[in-house]
Formats: sequence, C-alpha cells, structure tokens
Amino acid sequence: MIFKISGYRKRKDYMTYRRKKKKPYLYRLMRKIKRTFKSWARRNPAKAKKIYVILSLVIIIIVVCATLSVMGKIHKTGRKTSDMNEIKVTHKPDGENKVSSGAAIRPSGKPAATVKPEVRKRVDTRQIYSYLQGPRSWKEKRAWSGYWGNTYMDGGMFGAFGCGLCCMANVYSSVTPSYYKASPVDMYRFAKKNTWYWGGSAIDWPYMVKGMRKAGIHCGVKRKPKRYSAFKRDIETSKCAIVLISSYDSACYWKHTPGHYVTIFAYNNDRVFLADSGDPSHNRHWVSLKKIYRSLKKASRFQYIRVTGYNRNQDTFRNRRARGRWIRPAYMKSEQNTRKN
Repeated sequence: MIFKISGYRKRKDYMTYRRKKKKPYLYRLMRKIKRTFKSWARRNPAKAKKIYVILSLVIIIIVVCATLSVMGKIHKTGRKTSDMNEIKVTHKPDGENKVSSGAAIRPSGKPAATVKPEVRKRVDTRQIYSYLQGPRSWKEKRAWSGYWGNTYMDGGMFGAFGCGLCCMANVYSSVTPSYYKASPVDMYRFAKKNTWYWGGSAIDWPYMVKGMRKAGIHCGVKRKPKRYSAFKRDIETSKCAIVLISSYDSACYWKHTPGHYVTIFAYNNDRVFLADSGDPSHNRHWVSLKKIYRSLKKASRFQYIRVTGYNRNQDTFRNRRARGRWIRPAYMKSEQNTRKN
C-alpha cells in the first residue's frame, strides 16, 4: 500500500510539473486564438470558423518567412567566411612578403628564405578573337562587331541569342593555327549542319561541345567546383574556357544579366583575358578569375566548357576565312596590308 501511494504521488508531481512548464509562444498564441474563437462560435459559427482558418494561415506564413530570412542570413555569412578563407589561402598578407634588408637569421642558424613577388607574364592578346554580337555595336562601328548583330536568323535576332556562337567562333579562331578562322555566322551554319541545333535561339551545352569536337577542339563540360582552388586549377591548365555567368548568383562584375556565355583566355596570376560579346565595355579586358567563379550560373546543368587542345586531323571544319561583313581591329588590318605588300 505504501508503494502504491508513493507511485501516485510521483505521478501527481509529474502532472503538476507538466502543467506549470511554460509552453512555446506560438503554441500559447494558437490556444488563446482557439479559445477566443470558441466563444465567438456560439454566436456565429460559420463566420468564426472562416476567420480562424485565415488567421492561422497568416501566422504560419509569417513564421515560414521569418525562418527563411534567418536561414538566408546564415547562408550569406557562411559564404562570406568561406570567401575570406579562400582569400587567405590564395593571397598572402603584405606583412609576410616584407623582408628586412639585413640578413635575417632563424633560431636554427639558417638564413630566412626571401619571398619573391609574383611577376605577371606579358601575354600577346592580338591573336585572341573577341567578336561582339549586338546591333548597337554594329551601328557604332566598333571593332569586332559584324552585320550579324542586326540580322534575323531562322526567326530569331542573332544579337539576342548569339553569345554562345560568338564564344565558339572565338575559341576556334584563337586556338587553331593562324590560317584557320571563323565568324559567328560560320559557326552558326556549322553547328546547324553537324549537330541537332535547330537555330534561331541560344545554343545549348551538348551542341556546343559536339560542334567544337567536330572542329577538332578537345573540350568537355564541367560543373562549378565547391572550392575556388579547383576551378583555378582547371582554368590554369586549359587553353581557354567558355563560361556561363549570371548576375543572380553574383553582381560583382555583371549587372542585370540572367544568363550569358563569355570566353576567358590566357590565365595569368589569378587574372584572365575576357571576351564578352554582349558588353563592349567588358570586352578585351583583364578580369579577376575569382569574379568569374562567383558569377557562374548555378541554376544551369553545367557552368563552363574547358578547352584543352586542338587536333588538325580531327577537324572537319577547316574554315580559312571569317565570312560576312565585320570590322577588324586596326592592328589586324595593318598585318593584312603588310602581307599583301
């Protein structure tokens, strides 16, 4: 009997503890609303039920929005810290590069090794092609612009969809020997003939890769690596690359750009030579590779095409003339005049 009484007391204490324990705020708020609406339901049941459902949905939506905003802030702070870690890994602070003029001696007796500053190599960019696609560039008679910017092809205006084809023409004209070259229109016709590309709209990844492989270019699609160092290694060991960028992922360089193909050449100490067919102010400029990495469009299946080489025996294109009316840069015109003379 004593055992039963003690067990009863324990259970009673536990129940009182549960009653006294403070419930979460949301739970208490919903209970309070429920009680209020129960009292209202006696007067007008249909109206009370509707108001109860609407208020419950509003509260749930507010809680979900608040949770998503908090998670977004956590994601942004995590991204900033990861970027800072990458900067620490890839760039040494200025204090570490400073070495005193006197002979610095370590405790072991060996002289400290001097850190040599990185010297950027001089790159000849005259042989790199960088076509422009837009009608405004052609109207202003800018170098690298062509008649295709203001031309309709298979129902679509080339200036609106031709960035990928300009990139393919840039790669073929720059990577192959100097006697092979192609305009964006040449590459458009070649892609239509040798792939399942229908024309009149933007070219997709499989058609780009197949078209360039038919032209003897060794290439393959890649996804954005989790680390910048892996992307940097890919670009450093490549001849060039076609990348898909979006300002939705990062607005550090491009603005109001949902998706756009650009070509990058000549990696040199964390910088690349950019060929941007859509913006003349970006075209033929040296850009930080980290900005390219941040701007890669993650919503796409793939983010870039890595070009590693060229084989003339596998080239079924072998195009020797960039057809169509287009404006060559001044140095290219002078080279042609010297050859004729």
